[in-house]
Amino acid sequence: MVLFKEIGQMKRTAYIKQFILFILAGTGATLQVNAQQLGGYLQYQQHTEQINPAYSLASDQAKLYTVGRKQWMGVDGAPTTILAGGHIKTANERSSVGFNVLYDKIGPERYTEANAYYGYSLKLSEKDYLGATVGLGLRWYQARTSLVEGYDQALRADINERVGTFGLSFLYYRKDQFYVGATLPRLGGEQFEDVQIFREDYSFTGGYLFEVDPGLHIKTNTWISVMQDQDVLINFSAMAYFNRKFGIGANYMNTRNLGVLASFAVNNKLKFCYGYQFGVGNTMMASPGNGTHEISLSYHFSRGGLINLL
Repeated sequence: MVLFKEIGQMKRTAYIKQFILFILAGTGATLQVNAQQLGGYLQYQQHTEQINPAYSLASDQAKLYTVGRKQWMGVDGAPTTILAGGHIKTANERSSVGFNVLYDKIGPERYTEANAYYGYSLKLSEKDYLGATVGLGLRWYQARTSLVEGYDQALRADINERVGTFGLSFLYYRKDQFYVGATLPRLGGEQFEDVQIFREDYSFTGGYLFEVDPGLHIKTNTWISVMQDQDVLINFSAMAYFNRKFGIGANYMNTRNLGVLASFAVNNKLKFCYGYQFGVGNTMMASPGNGTHEISLSYHFSRGGLINLL
């Protein structure tokens, strides 16, 4: 890759800093080298439990899902992200058990995160609930610089770091109507020279489902991601659902990125979603072919009912 050949003679610390600048310029700060910030994840309104596990309490349905995200199609070493997760509900529907997995790849770097969580909800009134989850996990970062062509042979020392995590998330919700929540899913960090590999990431989420009529629902979602020493990311999306089967929508992020979304419920259990994100103005993603594609597939254990829209 040309980029790595150009920086091949830099010292390791300078290389990491330069790579951070490259990623920030290319993705509008949606992905940080050595510190994953999920603020660019386009389909968060479909699978909110990936960023706030307490969201698993807001639905009576168990669920499995996977998401694939690819940036800069056709560019060697471009960012690739895979997300997966699922949860089950207990017999009384008041608690949930689930897991989330994240895998990121960009150039010689690999970032993996896996978490398991348990959640419980308290009934505050006839319709209102307050839920909380506690989770444990592992984060793993690798930089295989020894495989980069043209990199200084004397500095070809790979990085391999792991750290355990402990997380909490909270959600206030009314079933099939709205939710608002906060999460601190990534506690625990590591320092490599003068670059912090793992950083604390705070997320705030909210959503509201409007029923225009039985055949038309409008869903709005907001996600705010706050990471140490990084710009605050604000993500807003809106979806229109027709007969609870087809969905179309749009997404805006404050890094001058726009997105379009579509979803299709194959039946009462299987759902397919697609998203395309692109930059506007003077951003790398605004160039032709530099957009981001996301595809997700989810299976809902709906017990014969309809797939939950909230």
